Amino acid sequence: MTLTAPQAWIDRLEPYRDELPGFLLVASLALVPGTDGQEPAVVVARTPFARCERCWTYRADVAAEGPTAGLCRRCTGVLTTTGRSAGG
Repeated sequence: MTLTAPQAWIDRLEPYRDELPGFLLVASLALVPGTDGQEPAVVVARTPFARCERCWTYRADVAAEGPTAGLCRRCTGVLTTTGRSAGG
């Protein structure tokens, strides 16, 4: 998802950049400064990312191969921390 908005909006949203995709239920978010007085605009496109088999979110860090294939980095970390096998 791409959000084009006045710089004041971008400045206000920037501290929340990492949380916004989860809040908005999108795979990724680009904040693009527009011109002052411009109405905010949103463009949504299909994500190229794979879906994690555990958390069902589309993420850039889903492993394609190996013992953690199909899992995102976050889920791999959770499974490792809890002593569960990330590969099985």
